[in-house]
Amino acid sequence: MKEKVPFTKFQKFLETLALLILLGSIIYLIFIWSTLPDTIPSHYNAKGVVTNWSGKGMLLIMPIISIILYTGLTTITLFPNIWNAPVEITEKNQNFVYTNLKTMLIVLKLILVSDFSYMTICSATKSSLSVLFTPIVLIAVFGTLAFFITRIIKGSKKLE
Repeated sequence: MKEKVPFTKFQKFLETLALLILLGSIIYLIFIWSTLPDTIPSHYNAKGVVTNWSGKGMLLIMPIISIILYTGLTTITLFPNIWNAPVEITEKNQNFVYTNLKTMLIVLKLILVSDFSYMTICSATKSSLSVLFTPIVLIAVFGTLAFFITRIIKGSKKLE
């Protein structure tokens, strides 16, 4: 079976976008750090309302988590032999399945990096999260999973 799955143009675009968002949030923090108040929001409830405050040093946790998620998901995309697929991999469907699984991982990475960047900016500006933040994140993550799993199952049946 395949050991490497080449990047499509769309995957490269998504990878670039995720990296730019991650770097953008880090650069944003660097530029505004000296102007940040000593106390910033550090926790939000499900409605997006601030429920806890901490020192501005806590703001560094979100970019660190983003970097860990970005690095981990990037590493995983390089090793298709460790992925679990919702179908049996055959010679006929392997390119289709692996390409779709790789795209799914990249989309999830983009969603997570975007979420943490948004939370970083909201905390830095002492803003509440949108009341729609939690539902949108849940729909985006689980919708992405459902979309790609369904696509892989249906597409593999057509290829057999």
